[in-house]
Amino acid sequence: MQSSGSARSGVKIRLVEDRCALGVLGGDGYPVWLKEEIVRRGLVADGEQTISFCGLIAQDSEVFVFIPRGSALPVTIAEKDSLAALTTSCLELYGRRRPANTIPEESGLVEFEQDAQLALVRELLDDYRLNGLYATVSRQQTSNNGRTDWRRTIRMVAVLPDADGMPIYPELIGTRRCSTLDSIVTRIHGAVISKLDEMFGWWVTGEAGGRLASDLDADPDLLDRAEYCIAMLKHEMVLVYSDRHMRLIRNLLRYFRHHKLAGGSPVVIGLRDFHWVWEYMLAEITAWRKDVSRELPVPVYYAQNGERQPAPGKGMRPDLVLGVAARRHMAVVDAKYYQARDVSTAPGWHDLVKQFFYAKALQEAYPGWTVDNIFVFPGCGKLSYAAVESRDRSRRFDELFPPVRCVYIDPVQVMQHFIAGTLSTEITESFLMAGRRDA
Repeated sequence: MQSSGSARSGVKIRLVEDRCALGVLGGDGYPVWLKEEIVRRGLVADGEQTISFCGLIAQDSEVFVFIPRGSALPVTIAEKDSLAALTTSCLELYGRRRPANTIPEESGLVEFEQDAQLALVRELLDDYRLNGLYATVSRQQTSNNGRTDWRRTIRMVAVLPDADGMPIYPELIGTRRCSTLDSIVTRIHGAVISKLDEMFGWWVTGEAGGRLASDLDADPDLLDRAEYCIAMLKHEMVLVYSDRHMRLIRNLLRYFRHHKLAGGSPVVIGLRDFHWVWEYMLAEITAWRKDVSRELPVPVYYAQNGERQPAPGKGMRPDLVLGVAARRHMAVVDAKYYQARDVSTAPGWHDLVKQFFYAKALQEAYPGWTVDNIFVFPGCGKLSYAAVESRDRSRRFDELFPPVRCVYIDPVQVMQHFIAGTLSTEITESFLMAGRRDA
């Protein structure tokens, strides 16, 4: 899939598939700035011929969501909106669970700094949905209204006797809480919410209409005065005491310090290499995960004097191992974010060798168990398994090099389970069943 789009409420959302040809963005209907931004950011591969990015790029009323390669193609506008929101939520959840300092450098993260822009957007919009605009709370003195302040009444009001000589107070002094929406902080909050709602309301609401604050009367010019807004927010921070107000002001400060969100340049949030998310999600949604780190052998170096020097940090690290003790059945799974349409786009010898050794090591550690070798790819494809055989095809070396089965999974299905926090028995069984197919 190259691209599909939908327009609503002034915001146009278009889908682009990760790893599609960069030339696609040179066609009609694409703004010139989009291709330029992708090249400028280095979100390309294969000699700048292919886009390598999963996430979103937004500017003004245009939002481009780059979905995982191999995703099932949406047909209706509602399905396109749903996939855009699902992909964005998936990246937000991954960024929240994997802070920037724990995401592998090889992933090429883009704007997944510690401030976590997507999490900031969601928190600000969710807060507005629950609590509305920031309100300044004050107490006003009342007369014969509100809660009576007896200390002030006794001090300020002259006592009159009733017919029985008992003291009465002709006026009761009280106080009343008043909320006002005319402060500068309220105006700043409204401007930020209006901007974020325009760009991201479709994501937070999960609806085709996609707006939380379409009727908000905001002053967009405030967003161009970041230093002034920061000064006003800092001043307000020392005057508030409620947890909600303090958290909101801190988030508004984060917004203005994130000049890319507040300014006019394109907002780019996502990963250059979705492989790391693909691997992480599959590990999160599969059942019967098995920790075999203590069972796998490790390399040991010996010095010339005979000193033994183990190197466990250089040992085997399979992506995912599944095991069902009742069946004495195990699968060692390598999540590959490859197209794997044919040999030219399939994993090479380096990846195959690792899988061969993982399977051999587990067969030694778990005698009597069936150990399957699996590559899992996004989308669909025709490859069934990889084996090693002689060049004249007269011999297969399955005992020495256990064949690696190929399983294809729709990324949309994986993302749905990941967001829902559910384990997929169906996907897990597809890995274990793959090894039962005749080679």
